[in-house]
Amino acid sequence: MTMEKISIPGKEAKKHILAALKLVFPGFKFSLTSEYDSVLVSWTDGPLTPDVQKVLNRFESYTRVLWKTDYTEPTGYEWKGQLYLGPRYLSTVRRLSDERKAELIEYMAAGGADYYDAKVFERVDAEREMIREGNLDGFEPKNLPDLMRDAAPEIDKREKKGIQSGDTPAAVMVEPKQTAQVINFPNRGSAVREHEFYKTLDPEQRLKLRTLQMLFKVDADRLIESGLSVDEAFSLAATHVLK
Repeated sequence: MTMEKISIPGKEAKKHILAALKLVFPGFKFSLTSEYDSVLVSWTDGPLTPDVQKVLNRFESYTRVLWKTDYTEPTGYEWKGQLYLGPRYLSTVRRLSDERKAELIEYMAAGGADYYDAKVFERVDAEREMIREGNLDGFEPKNLPDLMRDAAPEIDKREKKGIQSGDTPAAVMVEPKQTAQVINFPNRGSAVREHEFYKTLDPEQRLKLRTLQMLFKVDADRLIESGLSVDEAFSLAATHVLK
């Protein structure tokens, strides 16, 4: 018997996500904000983004379908015996304290890498190494596989090699290999995340962001992914222009 989906807004899905986060990362404090079709999880230091993203993957309501033209299906998520259809966009923003960032910059520089030129997954790898070596405090998730997924749900309906043209291939669930970087679908929820990010800025920072957007075509989503604050990005841009 197929369970009936219960449609809920972001503020209700936020309660489910927060409950799961408290179980996976007991004692750590996250900040969750929501709109009707989105939930944003933000925090400082603590758990690494890929680990938190695995919890959000558990609450994805829409499955990406790979076919002639990719699309999404509203499949919902199960929670305490009910099937819910929640918000489409689940996003994360992790900020580093000045002290932690300085230690990470120094560590990467010692290995010949520049923090600001590094890709996001390279910074994550470096931070994991520092935690493993005891140079930084870490916050590892509890082993609760029912509350975590390695990747967002995805179904492959494309015709496979070796299948005759008259055959109809069955849908195959894709189980991608776990990597150090969790890759979201392109621009998935970026507009919502930018909106939430913009609301955290004071008037001076908003002006700096507008300047970066106009002069350097730097959008907010790219800035979020870089790990830089608006003030840091503006300072680097000013140094580049005026040197």
